[in-house]
Amino acid sequence: MCELEHYDIAVKQTANGFELIAKLNIGGIKHVEKRLPIDGGEVALEIAASSEYYELRANGTTLARGMSKYLSSEVSNGFTGVVLAMYAVDGTAEFSEFEYVY
Repeated sequence: MCELEHYDIAVKQTANGFELIAKLNIGGIKHVEKRLPIDGGEVALEIAASSEYYELRANGTTLARGMSKYLSSEVSNGFTGVVLAMYAVDGTAEFSEFEYVY
């Protein structure tokens, strides 16, 4: 993983509730592909990968597609491999039913 090249799917609390965010970060470009309000209930996040794309999904809806080559040693300097991680910033989150299918 390289700090400058990564794709993110997130649930963020805002003043108006919660929103889903899909971000594509390549080099110095940080792009929010989609931002959708949600009701604050449970959200199923999914990342599907192929040799050409990573697809970021929430509750079965595709929020963003990013080309896999931008997260590989073809482009990313210092590439060490793909990292999938769940995390919380400035608070807590509950993650359940994690499943990795290869």
